[in-house]
Amino acid sequence: YPHGIHHKNFLRKSGYSFGWDWGPCFTPMGIYKPITLLAYAQPMIRSTTAHQTFQQDGSVILDIKCWLDSPCPSTRSTTLLSVRLSKKEKEEKLTGARFLSFARENDTDQVQQQQTYDIHIPVGSSLHTVQLRVPKPRLWWPAGYGEQYLYNLDIAIISSTSSSSTSSSSSTSTTPPSSTSPTTTSSSSSSSLTSRRLTIGLRKLVLDTSPSPDLGGGSHFRFVVNDVPVFAKGADWIPADSFVTRVTSSHYVRLLYDGVFSANMNMLRVWGGGIYEADAFYEICDELGIMLWHDFMFACALYPATPSFLNEVEKEVTYQVRRLSHHACVGVWCGNNENEEAMSVWAESKANRDPYLIDYYKLYQELIPRILRKETAISNDITATSSSSSSCYGDNINYNSNSVLQGSVSYWPSSPSNGLGVWGDPQDRTRGDTHYWGVWHSNKPFTEYLNIKSRFCSEFGFQSLPSIKSLKQVLKNEDDWNLMSPQMEYRQRSPTPGNKGLLEHVTNHFRMPNSFDTFVYMTQILQALSIKTGVEHWRRMQPYCMGTLYWQLNDVWQGPSWSSLEYNGEWKILNHFVRKFYSKVLISFLESSSSSSSSSSSASSTTISGNSNNNNVLEVWCTSDASIIPEMPSGSLDVEVWPFDSRSSSPALVFHISMPQPDSTQHNN
Repeated sequence: YPHGIHHKNFLRKSGYSFGWDWGPCFTPMGIYKPITLLAYAQPMIRSTTAHQTFQQDGSVILDIKCWLDSPCPSTRSTTLLSVRLSKKEKEEKLTGARFLSFARENDTDQVQQQQTYDIHIPVGSSLHTVQLRVPKPRLWWPAGYGEQYLYNLDIAIISSTSSSSTSSSSSTSTTPPSSTSPTTTSSSSSSSLTSRRLTIGLRKLVLDTSPSPDLGGGSHFRFVVNDVPVFAKGADWIPADSFVTRVTSSHYVRLLYDGVFSANMNMLRVWGGGIYEADAFYEICDELGIMLWHDFMFACALYPATPSFLNEVEKEVTYQVRRLSHHACVGVWCGNNENEEAMSVWAESKANRDPYLIDYYKLYQELIPRILRKETAISNDITATSSSSSSCYGDNINYNSNSVLQGSVSYWPSSPSNGLGVWGDPQDRTRGDTHYWGVWHSNKPFTEYLNIKSRFCSEFGFQSLPSIKSLKQVLKNEDDWNLMSPQMEYRQRSPTPGNKGLLEHVTNHFRMPNSFDTFVYMTQILQALSIKTGVEHWRRMQPYCMGTLYWQLNDVWQGPSWSSLEYNGEWKILNHFVRKFYSKVLISFLESSSSSSSSSSSASSTTISGNSNNNNVLEVWCTSDASIIPEMPSGSLDVEVWPFDSRSSSPALVFHISMPQPDSTQHNN
């Protein structure tokens, strides 16, 4: 990219800091998080994870892993591992300009479940695995599908001088026990040695890639939450700033609450050229019901697979999986961004195919899946839910093994991809996810989206300029308020088609603006119309297509990009459109020369014929998120057709369209 630095793939450092096609190259260096010196003479909890398995009776088994480090042997007669599950109480806190719900951290939480386990803690590192059964769980749902019920899970190591127990077992190595029984204790003296709290939501969240013969072949690509297929509505997330020390919790609130939740989104894709975000990011997504497609931090590069590099990656992935996988919002881990596609596109990888393919396989098909299997594996005595589960809404979902690993996690090797161990064209539109850039980078009209089929479009975008107010913050000289000025050219980091593309697209659809301010405004109008066209098309295609994540949500500076939010979090025109085309019930229009052959179990449609001298047809579609449950609105829809004539005081045509509720048999696709 212009003004960027090469060879970022040899360092484990955020890729975007070396420059990208939407941001600058600053490559900041140094330790930017707090440094703490720990001295301890008793056991300390290093990490904790909690993975969940749903049972046939509706209960949930929590498989809780606790990694301890002890500098010396215990002098107490009994050491207990206590786990307590309690409701996460909420209170309203004013953050910025919005109310956001956060937990009230206190010791008066109502205890839902609590058990203690007798354990032996050796000197050094040890792993202890215990289980907690939740008989009647309240479920966590994505935004728009139900409540985001959260629990506090408290894990503590308790030392006791006197106890009696009915049964006990322990784990003193890194191998999880086959079973661990709770103890019943009575203590004359006890104290907590170390503790840790996790906030969890109980939900079954699976990436379903099973075959779909009823949809013309190919395979599904859909997120299924608590046995309900969910249409993913969202965008791709990049870091909130070029300098991450500037980003605070209030920045996350403004972007995630104001920009995402308030615009009816339910998913973000944490892009692989960025960073693993701070804890507050994931906590807010849990609270708001924003599912996360989470890339590991590999993007648009050919990474090595030397022993030293793989060793470093293993430590990184292990740490992040342990840190983040308990969050209800984390829906799928993805190996990388566009590295699989690079194998068949880039001249370097095509010329030296075999060595690059071997490196790719070692990293994304072997190492990362192996770590995920190890870190999320469930204990042997848990009876997991059958892989073919009966949905409470009548949808029989068979989860395919090319995305689902053992335990409570899904893994997708790359974006785009066909799946784990499934090779072929990563842009195959009958399976997997796709990135479609034919409109912007190939300079096609945005109506080209109407010709594209996709199971799940995880990247597509259209550039615009930030508002004139934002630009004037960095362009102090009025001579720079010109698309072709040196400063504007400098801030355009996408060489193809660059600022020339902005000019061509605007003049292809509108008259040439007579001022720079108006031109800036028109780029945002055109961007909004473009993304609206694509999203409405793919929403009409459900259940064949089950998700759209447009590129990109946010920005790192004031410059041309594909974002719907300004650098300061204010909405571009696109984000106002997003709130409408991501609404739960969408009314959309499709102009065509004949009635469309598209069909959707989640939509009702009708057609309005044009003048008898032509075959123009206006299709009116009503599309609902509730693709498999009978929540489609019924009644009538009034459509008014107005001419582009300022003198008109009434519509030229008025149609009253009956909108019967779709046949219930259509809700099982």
